[in-house]
Amino acid sequence: MSKKNVECIFLDVRDLNTGRIMEKTEPRELTGSLCLTVPDNYYADIYIDGCLQKKVKPCVKKNIKKMIGAEHIGKLISVLYVSKRPLNDMSWGIGNLPMHYKNFGDACIKVGANGFFKSEITDNETFFDSFNREFGILNLTETASVISSAFRDLASKILLDIFDEAILPIFDTDFLISEVEIRLNKQLCGKINPSLPGVIFKSISVSDICVCEEDVREFREKFAGRTGGKRV
Repeated sequence: MSKKNVECIFLDVRDLNTGRIMEKTEPRELTGSLCLTVPDNYYADIYIDGCLQKKVKPCVKKNIKKMIGAEHIGKLISVLYVSKRPLNDMSWGIGNLPMHYKNFGDACIKVGANGFFKSEITDNETFFDSFNREFGILNLTETASVISSAFRDLASKILLDIFDEAILPIFDTDFLISEVEIRLNKQLCGKINPSLPGVIFKSISVSDICVCEEDVREFREKFAGRTGGKRV
């Protein structure tokens, strides 16, 4: 007797070498013999007719009908492979934010900040569909770059608001680090951001606030003695 061929859904081993963070198969009809293989450093989300049905740990040629039930035979199945490699702490840096001081002839001082943040992909399908559509295949490096860029855009607006609240020009900035850190965590962490579908920020730290030394020097030379008795 000839041995029956077993159909199998699997992730091409070449994709592992590219550091691919997610890969989704095209929908196909589920048959009783269809099996699933999940590599060791991935897990898989099984979708039946577009709805998440089951999450699967690494396995080799595991029968899908036995995992999810025979009632799904004939329906459309797709599999989203997700890398188990975590998104490590990412560094961020924002510079040259122009702060204008109307009380000082609209003088401009460029300010920036830097630190680290942690993020997490909380909705695999939303993340994959949105980012794959816009950026194409995402490996770990590209994914981190996209998330970092979105973070900087969101954080820049908050930093501008904080720095704009300063009555006097910002020179001695150490006291602002804790305030900036508190505000960034409060306004960004654990929130759903339309510009970053399927991802949340978990924690944000601020290492330093930077002020353009040339701007400060020019300001001191031009406005010495005009800061209400405080040293500039």
